[in-house]
Amino acid sequence: MLHIDVMDGHFVPNISFGCCVLSSLSSKLDCFYDVHLMVENPIKYIDEFVKAGANAITFHIEGSKDVYKIIKTIKDNNCKVGIAINPDTEIDEIMPYISEVDFILVMTVHPGFSGQKPVPSAIENIELIRDVIKGYNIDVDIHVDGGVNKDNYKLFIDSGADVVVSGSYLFSVEDPLNIILDMKNYKVK
Repeated sequence: MLHIDVMDGHFVPNISFGCCVLSSLSSKLDCFYDVHLMVENPIKYIDEFVKAGANAITFHIEGSKDVYKIIKTIKDNNCKVGIAINPDTEIDEIMPYISEVDFILVMTVHPGFSGQKPVPSAIENIELIRDVIKGYNIDVDIHVDGGVNKDNYKLFIDSGADVVVSGSYLFSVEDPLNIILDMKNYKVK
């Protein structure tokens, strides 16, 4: 899986990849593309990213006006749908939609800048969401994004995460492949 962070310079202060980059990648590399929209008004980008090769699209609850419409649009395009939540956002904000999505993306840092350390509340957010998913007995994964490295990924998985996303850390180490394989193969104790 390749996680693509898309930033618009409005929802978050930085600007990153767009549809052209994803289209170029997907035409050369066969893999699952998980597009993370850190943008205002995400619905206007969905069709373009689907055409470019997205297999999953995640949007932020904080930047979305009509959440049900966004979810339906992503599903109608045969993509997996994820809803992201920032560290300071109350878990209650995603509760009406939790059974409508394929996964919840728990941001463990404030979105928009790579290389941050996870905020202390991240573990609690993962655990709370895992408890809700178990309580409702629904099939929804938890993804974790932000500050994931070889020293903390086990803690996130042990707390209830199904998928961890690691970016800038992997570009800073000599042997990222072994770390990726360790993360991929780790099982909860």
